[in-house]
Amino acid sequence: MLRLSRSLCTSTAFERISSKVGMSAAELQAKACINLRGRALTAADLSIVAAFLSQNDQLEQLDLAANGFGVDGAEFVATVMSSCATLTSLHLDNNNLRGGSTIISEAVARHEGLRELHMPANVIGPAAAVSFAAAVTACKSLESLNLSSNAFGYKGGVAVAEALATSAASSKLQSLSLTACAVGMESAGERRRPLR
Repeated sequence: MLRLSRSLCTSTAFERISSKVGMSAAELQAKACINLRGRALTAADLSIVAAFLSQNDQLEQLDLAANGFGVDGAEFVATVMSSCATLTSLHLDNNNLRGGSTIISEAVARHEGLRELHMPANVIGPAAAVSFAAAVTACKSLESLNLSSNAFGYKGGVAVAEALATSAASSKLQSLSLTACAVGMESAGERRRPLR
């Protein structure tokens, strides 16, 4: 009975945001490619969408770019990632994830099929870049990672470079974008050292 009432509540909530989403709940649960780019989804909206996406056992490509759902939306993205083993491509550009990007990187590290991740312009700082470095090492399927336009600086850049250097033999990563991340700049007190 509790499951039925939860399902009913989710369906009612979905009706309120269906015009934003632009597709039916059934499509969210069944389509292999879902494009929700630029739909102005808030974290609350994303929680509803994630409930349906998490039931999609065919989802391969998900585009949630340019919604601006912020830190609070990150956990819902991670929920979808953990529920959808078939997911191979994820676009999260320009969502103001900030520290929530660490939640995403942890989900990436656990995902065994993700090949492509786009996270430009999410205000990712040095600590989250270090977390992504660990994810790159752990996610053996990742072929393309775009972290451009995130000013995580020299410390974050070094962490990513060191992770790549230590996991080069087992990594499938072929493309890495760190454009406009200020990786060439050292902050006060940081010292450049050669990568081994």
